[in-house]
Amino acid sequence: MNIDGLIKTLLESCLDAAVLTDPEFGVLYWNPQANRLFQWEADDVAGKSLIDLVVPPDRRKEFQDHFAQSINSELESTEPTTAEFCMQDAAGRELRLETTLGTGEYQGRRIHFAYFRKVSKPQTEFLGRASHEIRTPLNSITGFSQILLKLLEEGKVDESFTRYLRLVVESGEQLAEVIGNVLDLSQLESGTAEIRKEAFDLKVVVKSLVTIFASQAREKGIDLDYFMDETINRPAVSDRRKLNQVLTCLLSNAVKYTESGRVTLGCKKKDDGILFQVNDTGPGIPPAKLAHIFEPFGSGSLPGKPEKSGAGLGLAVAKKAADILGGKLWAESELNQGSRFYFWAPMEFGTEQADASSPKRPVKFLAGQKVLLVDDNEKSLLLTRLFLNRMGLEPETAVNGVEAVEKAVALQPDLILMDTQMPLMDGLQATGELRKKTETKNTPIIGISAHVGWEHEEAGLRAGLTAYLTKPLQYKKLETACQKFLKKRTG
Repeated sequence: MNIDGLIKTLLESCLDAAVLTDPEFGVLYWNPQANRLFQWEADDVAGKSLIDLVVPPDRRKEFQDHFAQSINSELESTEPTTAEFCMQDAAGRELRLETTLGTGEYQGRRIHFAYFRKVSKPQTEFLGRASHEIRTPLNSITGFSQILLKLLEEGKVDESFTRYLRLVVESGEQLAEVIGNVLDLSQLESGTAEIRKEAFDLKVVVKSLVTIFASQAREKGIDLDYFMDETINRPAVSDRRKLNQVLTCLLSNAVKYTESGRVTLGCKKKDDGILFQVNDTGPGIPPAKLAHIFEPFGSGSLPGKPEKSGAGLGLAVAKKAADILGGKLWAESELNQGSRFYFWAPMEFGTEQADASSPKRPVKFLAGQKVLLVDDNEKSLLLTRLFLNRMGLEPETAVNGVEAVEKAVALQPDLILMDTQMPLMDGLQATGELRKKTETKNTPIIGISAHVGWEHEEAGLRAGLTAYLTKPLQYKKLETACQKFLKKRTG
């Protein structure tokens, strides 16, 4: 059958696998998408029965019964019918497809047309699982907070109060991790994530990560250590954030699932990059689960360890980040023998010797330095103020951009912490106004935002921000940012 140019162009540009058949389902036309989906070449299927090619033998009667009207209709055309069916490819592999079948007339002949597409359930399932993982810690936060308030009202601040408070903190951290992973995975899968290279000391990164998890490891009675190739003595050049993303996930999981023994992080030069290896003496991962561990929600629990179950998003995020870096992430594991995760990342190196200084201790800033804190949210304002108080700082405050501009010009602060979304005038507009003022054109302004995408950070920097932090705000990150612009106490 001759398919004219226009119809052929339309069918070949269609995103679905598209097939035209005669009334007996002999294939007349088979588009390139059908080639890819079913692994049959168009020349191999011409004239053959579509049903024999793509419907498993034990499903053919069901298929024909469901589409009986389209198959048996004497009408020149029928309303297309859509249903999910289990199909097969050329190798007999099972395909769960949404199938649309209808009858029409073309060039004076009655034909069937069929469209096939992969079922789009994963997104729905993903959102359902993500919702569950968000609501679980949220339930603990709201529930235990209510209990804590009642205990305070009753004056019962005892050991149970401390335990419940710790559960609120832990649940909050878990909630932040889930939300962060969902957002990170969304950005990484959207193709908008970019590689942002910078020079840094890899030894400091590794030591800092080990320090972060050291207290958690000590509480569980497990050893946590690291080893590094001695030849890694020059500044590394890579996307530090994505590198941290991968390694943080691997170390977090290793410490979480290991009940006794040790966790080690090693890194050595390999090819044109660095091979990181995280070993643990945990329960190991069953072979069936290991095959899916880097899929979203594929690593959320281990046999006999429901209390250690996570959202199962961290490794999916880590895998995407590793891929974007041009690296590789894989795992080996045996039940009761622990697990080994490997992460290879391409790495450039600078020419100067690296300064392997130890992670910095908490600092206090000199009194009398002027800080302006701007945030319209009362709770966020209180929290950030408490963070600054612990650093020895007593900030002035403003609750919108208009007030921020007025106070900044009058106060001429040493540092401004600016929420980016506020009423009357948002933080970026306020920053733009401050850059026009003689009194504040050079004042450091750190933006604080709930937007985590690189595009939002870049927009903030273009508007005049000096630096950019994201919510939920972390004490150490705020402290580190403040160190760049404020004077510390000595001694």
